[in-house]
Amino acid sequence: YRRARRTLDVMFGHARLVNDPLAAAEHLEVVVTSRGQVIDQPVYLVHVQMKCTGNRDIAMQSEGEFVQIEMGDGIELLGSTFGPPGKLKLESIENTNKSTKFKFDLLKRSQTLLLNYYVKSSRDLTKVPLPKQFPTNVHVRDVKTVILARHRLEIIGTMIMGLGIFGA
Repeated sequence: YRRARRTLDVMFGHARLVNDPLAAAEHLEVVVTSRGQVIDQPVYLVHVQMKCTGNRDIAMQSEGEFVQIEMGDGIELLGSTFGPPGKLKLESIENTNKSTKFKFDLLKRSQTLLLNYYVKSSRDLTKVPLPKQFPTNVHVRDVKTVILARHRLEIIGTMIMGLGIFGA
């Protein structure tokens, strides 16, 4: 007998600097605008993956079920894009510059939903633990949530490399 479980891994892969107003080269300048206004703070692209890792699909059906990702202190959401697997329907419930709330209809086992958030921040997001900067709440009945800074395989690979160097 195999116990049925629904698990959602939320993985914060990385944050990339899109523009750097302070270090703009004389011959190249990347300018980011939002709603017609030039953003003069550093803008980051934060990559998030949500993967169904349990042995059952995750379906959101009731009105009160959703996922919410908040922006930490000094972080403002400018926009977002997503890459749903297959025919997944993603519905935005509420978006502000401090949080995003959404739901999806069905995330099948082993499927991954890709989310990209464009944020401005005075803090260097490439050097801080992202899960702490983006508190995530999964309000779905009977779903266990695991929040990761990186994918498990990356962590295991790093550990194996470390053991190899230590052994040498």
